[in-house]
This record gives sequence, structure tokens and C-alpha cells, in this order.
Amino acid sequence: MTVLDKHPEKNLIRLQLSQNSVLKSLDPEAMADLERHLVISDLRKSEILLHQGDHQMEQYFVLDGI
Repeated sequence: MTVLDKHPEKNLIRLQLSQNSVLKSLDPEAMADLERHLVISDLRKSEILLHQGDHQMEQYFVLDGI
């Protein structure tokens, strides 16, 4: 896992986040605050992000994949 600011594709990820239907209404200050908390996880096709019924407090923004 990588924090956004250190991810090699940080500019592309920021663009994708800014186009997200939930996040696009955030002002630049709110988006910057959110970015400080983001951790980027790259998963392979066979890896599981979460299981049905999990009670996690994390929020996931899937940027690419099925």
C-alpha cells in the first residue's frame, strides 16, 4: 500500500478521483484533506478487496477493474 503523494501514478489517480460522482463536488481544500488520508492498494484479479458482511469503516474508490 502506498500513500497517494508517493504513488508513481498520483496525477492520474487525482484526475480519476476528481471525476468520481461522489467526490467531484468537493472543493480543493476538502479534496486535499481527503488525499492526506488515502492509501492506494493495487490488487491482482484474484485478490479479494472485502467480503460480504464485513464491518469495516474503510471507504473504497475503485478506479479501474471489474
